Parts: sequence; structure tokens; C-alpha cells
Amino acid sequence: MDRTINFVILHVGNIIAGFLAAAASYFAPAEGFVIVTFAAIIIDLFTGAWAGFVKREGVQSKKLWRTGSKLLLAFTVISLAHSIDVEMGVQGITFAKCSAWFFVGFEFWSILENATVISDWPVFRALSKYMRTEVKEKTGIDLNEKDIQ
Repeated sequence: MDRTINFVILHVGNIIAGFLAAAASYFAPAEGFVIVTFAAIIIDLFTGAWAGFVKREGVQSKKLWRTGSKLLLAFTVISLAHSIDVEMGVQGITFAKCSAWFFVGFEFWSILENATVISDWPVFRALSKYMRTEVKEKTGIDLNEKDIQ
């Protein structure tokens, strides 16, 4: 018994590394979704900070903390969706892919709004107006309302 306990104590790092490697290999097929989603969130962070400086508002620590939460929650949701895909045998358009598209779509919208503030380029204003109109026509949601976050 003591020999087994000593073995576990001596090799606890290897055991933990083994479990982490097994988890990483299970979630490896969703790696691309996670990377693209993380990239979109980070780009949104930088364009948001840039837009804050343009508007002379600076960077708020609350928004920085929210970015950390978004990264963790996006990873969690995409990982869970990937698990559902694997265990349920979903083929084709998977839950993980749809989840990633959902996150990236919202981040794209935020990046577009930040680009409009940063550059005041008519192309960004027109694209933003077009997207607002399309969303309202297709979903009935008015993105100009103040209570939408």
C-alpha cells in the first residue's frame, strides 16, 4: 500500500499531464473554432480600446474583465457543444461550428461598430446601417434601442 501511495505522490505531475493530454486530444477537433473565436474577441478588445481613445473615454477595467469572461465562457460553450457533437454523432453542421459562428458574428458586429467610431469611413457607416436594417427585417429586433447589450 505504501509503495502505491509513494508511486502516486512521485508521479502526480505525470498523472495530471496524462489527464490534460487526454482532454486536449478529445477537444482537438474544435481547436479551429476556439482559435477563431478567441481571435475575434481579442480583435474586438483592441478595436474597442482604440474607439475608446478616439471618443476620449479611455479603456475601462470593467470592459477588460468582461473580455476575460467572454473568453472563458466562449471556450466553455464551444467545448460543451463539441462534446454534444461527438457523443451524439452529429455530422455536417455541428453545434460547435454554430456556436463559434454565433460568437464570431457578435464580435464582428462589435468590431464593425468600433471601426465606424475609429475611422468615420462612410463604408463602415453604410455597412452598419445595412446590417441594422437586415437584422430588423429578419428578426424584428431594433439594434438602435439602448437596452440591447
